[in-house]
Amino acid sequence: MRLTILTRDKVLTNALRTALDAFPAGDGHTSGGLRGTQMPFDMPFEMQFVEINLGAWLAAYDLAARPALRVVTTEDSVNDGSEDLTTAGAAQWPDVLMLDAAALEAGAFDILEGLTRRQSRLSIMLLSDDGSAQQLLAAMRAGVREVLALPLNTTELRAALARAHARGAGQAAPSHHGKVYGFTACKGGSGATFIAANVAYALAADHGKRVLLIDLDLQYGDASFYFMSPEPAAGSVASVLRNAANLDGSLLASSSLRILPNLHLLPAPEEPEELSAVTPALVARLLEAATAHYDCVLFDVSRSFDAVALAALDRADAIFAIMQSMVPDMRDARTMLRAFRQLGYPDSKLRFVVNRSDKKEDAPLRPIERGLGVDFYRTIPNDYFNASAAVNQGVSIVKLAPASPVSRVLSEIATDLTGSAGGQKTWLHKLLRRA
Repeated sequence: MRLTILTRDKVLTNALRTALDAFPAGDGHTSGGLRGTQMPFDMPFEMQFVEINLGAWLAAYDLAARPALRVVTTEDSVNDGSEDLTTAGAAQWPDVLMLDAAALEAGAFDILEGLTRRQSRLSIMLLSDDGSAQQLLAAMRAGVREVLALPLNTTELRAALARAHARGAGQAAPSHHGKVYGFTACKGGSGATFIAANVAYALAADHGKRVLLIDLDLQYGDASFYFMSPEPAAGSVASVLRNAANLDGSLLASSSLRILPNLHLLPAPEEPEELSAVTPALVARLLEAATAHYDCVLFDVSRSFDAVALAALDRADAIFAIMQSMVPDMRDARTMLRAFRQLGYPDSKLRFVVNRSDKKEDAPLRPIERGLGVDFYRTIPNDYFNASAAVNQGVSIVKLAPASPVSRVLSEIATDLTGSAGGQKTWLHKLLRRA
C-alpha cells in the first residue's frame, strides 16, 4: 500500500511515524520502521511526506507538467534537494492520500471533488482537529472516505488504513456479510426507534434472520424500553467499543440484550462520560464486525447528524427517514433530504416513511410527495391503542397485536427487506412467536 501525506507540520509528521512504528507485529509480520513494514492486512507499506499544497501535488501528475517537489520520504528525514516525483518513483497514484486539514488551501474541497471523480479507487483521509459538522459535510461531499481526529489515535488510524486496503485492493469479501439499515426521525417524536425495534422483531420472528439492533441515539437512546427484559444488558455501544481489539460475534452477543434467540439489542451508553469511547471510526468498525455475524443490522440515530451518525449512515444499505404528515415534519423532511443528497446518497438508498397516518385528520399525501420530490416508501396507520399498549408492556406490537394495521405494515417492511414473498409461516416463525 502506498500512502502519501500532505503536511508541513513536523509534529504531525513525527506523530504519524510513531503511530505506524507502534503497530504491533504478529502472525509473521515484521515491525519497527515504515519502509517495508507488514501491516495487519499482509500488505507492504510505504509512506511519503510531501511538503506542498494539494493543487501543486496534483500538478505533478499532469503529463504536461511535472514540477520538482520537495519530498520527505521514509528514508530521508529531510530531503534538501528538489526531487522530481517521476525520478522518485512516485508518479504512480498512491492508494491513500492523507491530508492535513490545517494545510489545505482555499478551494481544496472543490479540487478533491474533481479528483475523486477521476480516481475512484483513491482513498482520501482528512486529519483534523475541527470536529464541526460543517467541515465533515464538506469533506464527505468532496469524496473524503475517512476523517480522523487530532491528536492522532493509533487504533483509529490502523482501522482506517485497513478499510482503505479492503476497498482498494479488491480484498475478498467475507463469507458472510449482512445488510445494514439505518432509522432516523425527520422531526423528534416521529417514532423512528419504535419502527426500528419492531421491524427488527419481525425480521427475527417472521423470517428467522439473525438480527442485531444497535441504539446509536447516544444521548437519548431508549430502544431497550421497547422490549421488557428481566436482566439489563451486560454492556453497551460504549463498552463494546472500549474493547474494540476483541470485537467479534461473541463480544456483541454477550454485551447485548437477548430479546429472542436470534434477536439481540446493543443499547446506548447510560452515562454521559461514556460517550468519549464512541468515535466515527470505531462505529464503522462495529458495523463491519456486526455484519460478519448477523443477517440484518439495524440502528437508529438522532436527527441532529454528528460525525458518529454520519459514519453509520454512510455504511447503511438503506436509510429509513420517519416523519408525520404535518407541516413541521414536511419542512424538516425537505431539509433532511437535501442533506442526504449533499452527502452523495442516491435516492435509491432513502426510504421516507409516514408514521401515525390518519386519513381523516392529516393533509393529503400526494401533494406532500410532489413537494418533496420523492414517493413515500410506506404509510403506517395510526393505532394509538395497540401501539401504546406494546410500548407500556415492553412487547413488540407485531407480537402483541398481529392484526393491527401497524403490525401489518411493519411486517411488510420486514418482508421487503428479506426479499421474500411472505405467505405461509414456517415452524421457526411459530417457535419464535411463542418466545
